[in-house]
Amino acid sequence: MGFSGLAIATSGIRAAQTNLAVTGHNISNAEIPGFSRQRVVQTTAFVRNVAINHAGERLRVGHGTDWNAVQQIRNEFLDFSYRQNVGRLQFYSTVVQAGLVVESLLGEMHGAYSFQSVLNDMWYSIQELSSHTDGIAQRNLFIATVNSFLNKAQEVYRGLVEYQHNLDAQIREMVMEINELVSNVDRLNLQIRNAEAAGDNANDFRDERHRVLDRLAELIPLDAFTAPNGDVQLLSQGHELLANGRQNLLGFRFISDEFSFVEPVFTTSRDILSAGTPPTDFRSFTNYSVPMNSANRNDQGALNALLMARGTAPANRLSPDVPAPAYPGISPRTGIAYTGLDDPILLADQHNWRAHQWSINNAMIPQVQMNLDRIVFSVVNILNDAVMGNLRDVNDDVFFADEGPPLDMHGNEGIPIFIRNMNENDTTFTWPVTDENASFVNTILTITNLQVNPALLGRDGHNFLALSVTGGEFDNRLVLAMQEMWSSADPDSPYAVNINNRYFNVQDAYIFFTGTIATEISEANSFVASQTVQVIQADNLRNAIKGVSMDEELNAMLRFQFAFQAASRVFNVIDAMIEQVLMRMF
Repeated sequence: MGFSGLAIATSGIRAAQTNLAVTGHNISNAEIPGFSRQRVVQTTAFVRNVAINHAGERLRVGHGTDWNAVQQIRNEFLDFSYRQNVGRLQFYSTVVQAGLVVESLLGEMHGAYSFQSVLNDMWYSIQELSSHTDGIAQRNLFIATVNSFLNKAQEVYRGLVEYQHNLDAQIREMVMEINELVSNVDRLNLQIRNAEAAGDNANDFRDERHRVLDRLAELIPLDAFTAPNGDVQLLSQGHELLANGRQNLLGFRFISDEFSFVEPVFTTSRDILSAGTPPTDFRSFTNYSVPMNSANRNDQGALNALLMARGTAPANRLSPDVPAPAYPGISPRTGIAYTGLDDPILLADQHNWRAHQWSINNAMIPQVQMNLDRIVFSVVNILNDAVMGNLRDVNDDVFFADEGPPLDMHGNEGIPIFIRNMNENDTTFTWPVTDENASFVNTILTITNLQVNPALLGRDGHNFLALSVTGGEFDNRLVLAMQEMWSSADPDSPYAVNINNRYFNVQDAYIFFTGTIATEISEANSFVASQTVQVIQADNLRNAIKGVSMDEELNAMLRFQFAFQAASRVFNVIDAMIEQVLMRMF
């Protein structure tokens, strides 16, 4: 029994030493972000049968205590809750940031000369022109405001395209970070397996893995599962990122031949795939058949927000009219006829078309570009039709059609105020535009290829404004008709602006669509506020479980120190008893 007692005391010393070491480890790492406190899992050592009593019951003697593992104190549900909430927070935070940049580019913040101000100036100059149709100052003011209007529109559009390129660069960097993080999870899975196979404690590796998973959850929608062997497997939006030790890398594919924007795709290629690569050779990370919202569980992660803000390409007023590629037909990209429903060119074009439709229906910047171009096109049509004698009312009847074309100050027929900005030697296109094709941007009269007629910007340009129907002085009927069409929101008006299937006049259209942007930012801000609270609550809850309490650890240290001392005293007493026995024997 003496040696049995010695074994019990020895086991107590070992258990106390292990507990003291783990407690000290908790205290020393308490300030490290993401550290999870640990505890020793103790069990009773084996029990030996020593006798049977008169009732036939076995008498047993325990052999002390033993410890099985050093366990992390974490709650998987709280980890899941935190990552869901932090992913949604990052999504809406990125949406807010993008919206504020768009507002800034429109000039609606910080007191800048906004597009709204330009429209107001245009309206004011038209009013002045109606009072003094032949006034040189009024005509020059009108031409100047027309030029400012187009310059501002093109400046805003260029700023939006430049911001899209900025977002594209951020998307590329983020995808590279995601690949690196997934590789780190795979590496840590292996390190944990190897450490535990050697009998070591791998909890610090687990903490590092949790920190990596937290960062991944900020970037993409993340589902993390623990396999039976302890490995963490990763899925995002139904795609396997890491499974059974195999990582699926995200690469890039150009979405169109005209622009350098890329989409994240699963591919084995180290090069960026061309826009002609068929979907049989890759898997798209983004589901282009559904919008990004909470119902589809894809309103998570900064990457999705960047994709939704950037879109797939710059848009214009005719972007929704791009026809879906179909067989039989000819590829708008290559000009080659499709050979069948399984033609790789057709499959690639159909994928690009779906991405394009998703972009103009859901992406922030393409919608702004599209609506801005619609407003500009309405203004261009009103002014050009007026001076060219084609101004029409809501019944599509031409104003003053029976009185002949408007005349300028020299008695000549008018010239257009806006023309296409193209090479003078290019005879492919003529004015007025009759060859618009939504599939070919260079045939479309848009913000990007408009210019004010150079003849109007010359020294005597005011003389070329054809504003008189009769050719006489003080004939302001055409300008008044121009004002009428400018203010018309009748759906039957050829100049009413369609914004989200609602019709507005020029100025109200701009107010409505910028108000829509402000509403989206406000709603996203509300999500940010609520998600911030939920993230803090989820983090506090899991910290209450995994966090280190110095008071609790110090109490544990005292308790295990006393346990060590008690076991040592038992050991010393038994040692002294054995010594006495040995001395008496010799």
